[in-house]
Amino acid sequence: MHAIALEQPAVQSSFQTIESTDLADVNGGLDLGQVVNAGNANVEAGAKAGGAVGGAVGAIAGGIAGGTVAGAPTMGLGTVGGVLAGAAAGTPAGATAGAAIGGGLGWIGGAASNAWGQITGR
Repeated sequence: MHAIALEQPAVQSSFQTIESTDLADVNGGLDLGQVVNAGNANVEAGAKAGGAVGGAVGAIAGGIAGGTVAGAPTMGLGTVGGVLAGAAAGTPAGATAGAAIGGGLGWIGGAASNAWGQITGR
């Protein structure tokens, strides 16, 4: 490991530079580029998982809402149709929201995992 000595005049008129070759010898640190790349690499997988889960949640929520709305005024006769229509409407909305949320969580997971590995040396 090399120590980097910087002279400290009373008033600095500009920032001093450090050569990247000097930084290569310093142990520790965090490579932000690696963190960002790891996060980006996990977006697609997170979006796929989130879309699947979100679609299922949207179908269930849409089915419940559709069944309740259609079934109440018809004393239960419109429940089945309402459930199916609500599920059909809820699935794409849930999948869209789930994919966006899943992609974001995938990025955070990938970036955090990489950063933790760099910090702990694992």
